[in-house]
Amino acid sequence: FGVNLLVGSSASGKSALLKILGGIEIPAESGTILINNLQLQLASPQLKTSKNIFNFGNATPKNVPCFIVPNEQSDGMELYSEYPCWREIRPAFLERKRDLDDSISVEERIRRASLIYGNEKGTGKDIVCQTVASDFSELLGLSAKELSGKASDLSPSGEYLFAIACSCMESSAHALPDDLDTAMSTGIHYPILLLDELLDREHSNVCKRIGKGLKNLASAGAVIIAATHKPNLLENVACRKITLCAGKVLTETVM
Repeated sequence: FGVNLLVGSSASGKSALLKILGGIEIPAESGTILINNLQLQLASPQLKTSKNIFNFGNATPKNVPCFIVPNEQSDGMELYSEYPCWREIRPAFLERKRDLDDSISVEERIRRASLIYGNEKGTGKDIVCQTVASDFSELLGLSAKELSGKASDLSPSGEYLFAIACSCMESSAHALPDDLDTAMSTGIHYPILLLDELLDREHSNVCKRIGKGLKNLASAGAVIIAATHKPNLLENVACRKITLCAGKVLTETVM
């Protein structure tokens, strides 16, 4: 487990690929996205399934798009069936730190990232989100002092870990069960994180702590893809490095 690195020169297609995977952009008319040889479809309000995946409340967040993805039992032909054997994923796209809002604690800010899906405070789902937010924060290495404090008091590495923890909640909260017992018995949906040159301007000492947190997160079940011009910053926690050129894969190396 680890971080999947996307490397290549400028205009090689790194950011474009991340945005396509995140549902922010769509492929050209001739392009498709495949997982296990089955085509992904970007969800739309008109998509008719037994589960309305656009049920965010009053708005659809632009930074948490979702795809319909076939699971292991799917033959790719049941998307519109009454009992679809498809699941949804919501990758979180992250290219910069979060705004440092000091009106609430860092811990509360991470938890509230799940409210984008309409989870109401005090409900069973909210309790699950609190527990999961705590788990993500622990995996990433945020200390109790950092979590109870203000965002503006965080160290440079803490600011990034805070942003990543919020993105974890945005990616995972929609798929969490409505009660803690079910969450403990069935497990949770770990995040899919798309990091677009997030750490390229940071010092290696800052990146060392962040890399450790990302590796812990990936080991627990998260999928992490990082586009970067400086792969050396995360190579010690990377599991794969893919080199792109003009939108094509030149090399793929297992780390």
